Amino acid sequence: MVEVETALVIATGVGLVGGVGGFTLCYAKGRSYFYDDPEICADCPMPYQRVGARKVTNHHVRSPLLGMAGACMTCHGG
Repeated sequence: MVEVETALVIATGVGLVGGVGGFTLCYAKGRSYFYDDPEICADCPMPYQRVGARKVTNHHVRSPLLGMAGACMTCHGG
């Protein structure tokens, strides 16, 4: 009986995490982050530099607090 209850709790947890994660990914259009469409890159909040007319994004994901000037202050600087 304990094994059935444990399996049910695990299955419910996996279902909830998978369902909420899948919904969030779909609702936030998360699949778009796996493509290199320039329209998607234009709205990317990752730190970037301008190289001529192109915007080059640094995809080394880490805490934005390590590079406030490039990560946050480009949009939120006052």
